[in-house]
Amino acid sequence: EEKKDGGGTDEVDMSMFILGGGDDEEEPEQKLDPKDFIVKGLEGETVIRNPGQLMGQSFVIEGLKDCYVLLLDHSGQVSIDDCTGCVFYVGPCEGSLFIRNCTKCKVIASCNQFRTRDCEDMDVLIHCAQGQPIIETSTDIRFGPFDGSYKELTANLSSARMSPWDTDWTNVHDFNPPKTGEDPHWTFLGYETTAEDLLGQPLAKLAPGVGAPDSEVIPRAWGDRDAKQDEDRCFLAWGGAEGFSAEVLGDQILKGIGSEGGIRLVRSRTRQMSEEEVKQLSAIHGASSGLEAGYVIAAEFAGVDATKTLTAFAEEVPMLISTSPEKARKLAEDYFGALRHMSG
Repeated sequence: EEKKDGGGTDEVDMSMFILGGGDDEEEPEQKLDPKDFIVKGLEGETVIRNPGQLMGQSFVIEGLKDCYVLLLDHSGQVSIDDCTGCVFYVGPCEGSLFIRNCTKCKVIASCNQFRTRDCEDMDVLIHCAQGQPIIETSTDIRFGPFDGSYKELTANLSSARMSPWDTDWTNVHDFNPPKTGEDPHWTFLGYETTAEDLLGQPLAKLAPGVGAPDSEVIPRAWGDRDAKQDEDRCFLAWGGAEGFSAEVLGDQILKGIGSEGGIRLVRSRTRQMSEEEVKQLSAIHGASSGLEAGYVIAAEFAGVDATKTLTAFAEEVPMLISTSPEKARKLAEDYFGALRHMSG
């Protein structure tokens, strides 16, 4: 649903908005209207794209002031330029989310890559699947973990070929780091900051066209921050088992610790691991494990008695689990460090 559109489609490549064709010559092309994928020059308006309306296409946002733009579907790439005082919700974006020359904006986004340039004074709740948000010539950018699930988000993530378990969002790269004596260009939002805080009201009220989820689709990760002195750290790695996907098993772990209060997810990433890589990880662990080569999810947890609690919950699932905070740190450094090297 849209309350008002922007114009300005003269410079758009029309081929961006053609579906169909492909390898099946008998399938007719479905031509889309470019103006449905461009919003320009609005002030004080609300623009919504509900599930099924973007269909993996690119979306362009430019020159908005005091607007709400909610993209509640999977997209190919999203660019946001020259906006002030706006609130953006960007559902799963298979490519990159580029934000340029924007100020005093609030962003909730799930994307493979995230990048700002020439931006200032922004709040961002981020799910960055490749694990390294990037800022360039930007200042006063505040990051927190993604919040604000909707019922169709799981299907949208699948369409965008993204996993909800890629939650390592704190590895922010600043292309123009501050000089000695200058304040950092980015900081953390409080963990308790929610989508409703940024949106000003519940997502379901702003966008009644989407359903409410049974639970959070993307796990909220604390991030790689300093642990509290009395906290235990625990590292787990697991794949699928007995007909259940790795994601389903991960959800069961989260539900299990949910009743244990005080244990939180620090970060998690997915990875295709070879037999040799599994052996190397097991060598750090110092013992054999039930972890097998293939698609793996690994997560780091923190909290009082985290190792003891998670070991009890993990008895029925073949996995690698750390036996001490020291082992957890070494395993996390190897697993997450390797992924950061790959993405860097």
